[in-house]
Amino acid sequence: MNLLQGVAAIHAHPTIKFHGSLCSYLCGITNHFGLKICGLGCDRLLQYTGLNRGTHLLGDLFTFPESGETRVQITDRRPNDIYAAGAICTEIFTERVVLKSDREHLITLVANLPPKENLKYGAVLLSCFDSDATRRPTVKKLKQAFSPKRKKVTVMERLLQRLAKYSMELEHLVGLKTQELLLERSKCDEILLHILPAAVVEALRKHEKILPEPFDSVTIMFSDIVGFVQFVASVTPYQVIEFLNTVHGLSDKIICDFDVYKVETIGDIYFIVSGLPVRNGITHAAEICYTAVTFLQVFSTKLRSFDESMAIRIGIHTEGPCIASVVGLQRPRYCLFGDTVNTASRMESCGEPNRIHISPMTTELIRNNTAFRCVLRGSILVKGKGEMTTFWLEKRDLL
Repeated sequence: MNLLQGVAAIHAHPTIKFHGSLCSYLCGITNHFGLKICGLGCDRLLQYTGLNRGTHLLGDLFTFPESGETRVQITDRRPNDIYAAGAICTEIFTERVVLKSDREHLITLVANLPPKENLKYGAVLLSCFDSDATRRPTVKKLKQAFSPKRKKVTVMERLLQRLAKYSMELEHLVGLKTQELLLERSKCDEILLHILPAAVVEALRKHEKILPEPFDSVTIMFSDIVGFVQFVASVTPYQVIEFLNTVHGLSDKIICDFDVYKVETIGDIYFIVSGLPVRNGITHAAEICYTAVTFLQVFSTKLRSFDESMAIRIGIHTEGPCIASVVGLQRPRYCLFGDTVNTASRMESCGEPNRIHISPMTTELIRNNTAFRCVLRGSILVKGKGEMTTFWLEKRDLL
């Protein structure tokens, strides 16, 4: 359409009236992908200078039926422009350059157009190549032939169409924003689930009050690193952070294989529990013991890669009741309260490097488990508990 609009503007001009040398080489594409016609007035310049036609930069672009041997003798060249416009349109449809082609060749190309284009534009293109220049269509008729047929619509119909289009665009936009919102919500939930239990997150989402929840029997494990204080004194704070990230990151991967819940880390201390926030009957002691044995296998060698003097120390205790609740509004924490927590901490602090220290209550629950061996340590004085007979947990060879 840009081509035909340009030709129409040239033909309507009171002085210019025609191009005379129109061809695809003189059709430039703008940076907005629009078409502009160039080379206007070349034939007039040839006439005024008296140059031979053969010296024209582009030579004999198209062989017009009415031109004979020369084209400069024809005074009204608007039919020539129509012929050239038809040839350029044929180039567009066939995707082939047809410069220096005669009328018969152009007619053959139009006849070989795909059926759809031939049906719509074949007749009007052939009329552009009529041997009688007076029978060629005007540029106005060409524009009508190539313009898309549009049905007349009323103002109300146009308004309804715009409203329908706007509604579809709005629906699409709402859908995109909803997907973005759900994605952000899932990211937020994922972060919360790393901080709080799923049941607590769901209750907070429903704006429900989080009440303290008692658990009749749970097993708690504490682990810390012997020699950590000396290690911290000998390295930079950045190295301490890197060390803790390595150790606790590896611990986080280990507990994924067991039914345990990470409560928190305090420096080098790792605090986990089984039997809450989801109750698991009496299997909580075995789950913690499996985890402890894995910790001992991994860290008894891993810690020595940082410092030969470091070792892991683990303490386990089973008892109840234990109270769990969310404490605080800013950066809330899921905390455990009860004597079970204190006793488990004492089991760890009274233990020995690279050994798992367990209470008699834990021993009773895993005594029949063939994966473990409970070795009597003897009676020790436990702060706040007095004399207590404790055991060392070891794995059997079949584990």
